Amino acid sequence: MNRIKQLRKKKGLSQKELAHEFNKFTFTNGTHSKKAPTYATFSRWEKGLNTPTNETWNKLAKFFGVSVEYLQGAYSKEEVIEIAEEAGYSDEQIQIFIEDWFNITPKKW
Repeated sequence: MNRIKQLRKKKGLSQKELAHEFNKFTFTNGTHSKKAPTYATFSRWEKGLNTPTNETWNKLAKFFGVSVEYLQGAYSKEEVIEIAEEAGYSDEQIQIFIEDWFNITPKKW
């Protein structure tokens, strides 16, 4: 499940408005393609009926200000910490999990 719909709603946009704003964004940034996505395309992406190309995932991530991985549905580090805290895990357990999950040391987070 991708987060296109979630991020669109967070911006307060309809699918038509998102298509317009996204295409305006790509045009302004010089990354506009000849076949710009329509609101129907966004609808199919949100429903999981189609998926964007890798190039479009990158453009969408820049548009929304998130990573491609997050946009595609991966949990952010903050979300993982929040879920673990709500589940009652100790700070030490969370730290170990974060280090394993994100392959980082505590100094980086």
